[in-house]
Amino acid sequence: MPPQKVFYCGSNANLLHALRISGGGSLQVEQIPDSFSFHDLARMPEVGMLVLQHEPPSSDSFASLRNWQRENPDVPVLVLTSDYTPDTTKFLMRSGAKEVLPLPVEGEKVLACYEAFFPGFRQAQPKRAQKGIKSGNILLAATAPGIMAVGVDLHATVLPTLPHPPQIAVEQGVENFYNGLEVNYFGLLKVRLNGKKIDFNWQAKMLFGYLAYHSTKALSRDHLARVFWPEKQESQPESARRSLNVELNHIRKAIRQQTGMERELIVFDKNCYRLQLDGPMLSDVATFKGLCQKIQLFQRDGQAVPDELFQQAIKTYSSNFLDDCPEDALNWVEVERQHLGALFEQMADLYSAQLSDKGEYYRATSVCHEILTRDQRMEVIHRRLMFCYGKLGMYNKVEQQYRLLCHIMEREFQSKPSAETMRVYQQLKKECD
Repeated sequence: MPPQKVFYCGSNANLLHALRISGGGSLQVEQIPDSFSFHDLARMPEVGMLVLQHEPPSSDSFASLRNWQRENPDVPVLVLTSDYTPDTTKFLMRSGAKEVLPLPVEGEKVLACYEAFFPGFRQAQPKRAQKGIKSGNILLAATAPGIMAVGVDLHATVLPTLPHPPQIAVEQGVENFYNGLEVNYFGLLKVRLNGKKIDFNWQAKMLFGYLAYHSTKALSRDHLARVFWPEKQESQPESARRSLNVELNHIRKAIRQQTGMERELIVFDKNCYRLQLDGPMLSDVATFKGLCQKIQLFQRDGQAVPDELFQQAIKTYSSNFLDDCPEDALNWVEVERQHLGALFEQMADLYSAQLSDKGEYYRATSVCHEILTRDQRMEVIHRRLMFCYGKLGMYNKVEQQYRLLCHIMEREFQSKPSAETMRVYQQLKKECD
């Protein structure tokens, strides 16, 4: 019988990382897309646990989960949710889930579920005075109105301690804090000045992010107005300038109040705005681009790229560029997002190809899965996964990966896999036969 795995149905890269860290390497956690049906999952014999991320306000998945649980009563299901309304709690209680944990989830609670639902699994030696949770005993949707707790007394349950999982984002090599400006663009935009986090409203945050992204340039008022208020700038340029002034004032006020810094960080000179910095700005995008340049230099010289460079590049690209900016909201964000995504796909392709060419197929599959947590739409990585699975003789995984790719291509692009992917798939099928 193949080893049992944890299958995570969701799209949060940090949450997937937390699930993997909580298993301490003793459990294999794989991600499946929302479009991967329960019917498909039922045919996979290695399912040891299903972790389902609930996306409020939708409750459509609960009915399918309940039906699936009736047919697979021995497979524990863990639901992660941030919604504790009475209606959702009612659906959760009827879903057949063994446990419901609140988001953001704590590592020790995930570990406790692993220890409860996987016989023989033990991440840490339990103390004699501690008791682990029992299957189906606790429903942690306890903050719903009118519901204190469902199951055993929560105060009588002692959970083992596990340090919080590290963030995937690179810490820029700074031990305590950087005495200057730090901006993280991958995922949610985060701004720190002299170690202090600065919060803006959304429009001001995007404007400051743009100024920081082009910190080596002086940007005119008309240019900024065209980028952020293109329609206003076209028909009512004075109104666009007023909007720009409002957001700039908000930025200045936020910096002054939250850092205590009196001098102006944004200066206006010769009809242009620019950042006035005492030292270089740190940015995860700049770090990522620097790593990519080093990788490309090794490639041009015909040398094998050190694994450490590839690994650092993958870790630095923790998510898409400015995930907190909706698609088509700002044209410059979409342009950079596509550019950086294509660069990451190129680096991911090079790394997985290098491992595959060296015959390190197990490592290659692990790297491919890590890459796909950043972006599931990379067909070349799905194709390499299929190839590596074929080399390992895991033809059932080839079939699963191909069907998963078909789901993603249909959902995201309303198309089928490319001719090259289909050729690889058909060749692997022949080898299997």
